[in-house]
Amino acid sequence: MAKKHEAFTSSFKSSDVVSDGKSKLYDYDRYFVRKKNARTSTMKIELDHYLEDEVLPRSSDFDILMWWKLNELKYPTLQAIARDVLAIQISNIAFESTFSIGG
Repeated sequence: MAKKHEAFTSSFKSSDVVSDGKSKLYDYDRYFVRKKNARTSTMKIELDHYLEDEVLPRSSDFDILMWWKLNELKYPTLQAIARDVLAIQISNIAFESTFSIGG
């Protein structure tokens, strides 16, 4: 990441550099890198916690939507992904007839 930052700052013109030798956007570049690293590590930690949780026992009355609703504060990013995936409606049309040219 440091090489990208160096390459980015080295492409500035001399007029873009202030008296202390740093670019005018040096603070923004530092903020951007910290923000990106924080966001990446937060998602990684959330996924790690989810994967490390104990597996729930099998149950015929398990409600996946209710589980995600109860755990949305614990896994906010994963909950948003699950909400999008679980919102996909299941078709009643058989798979073979969907792609059949005979109708």
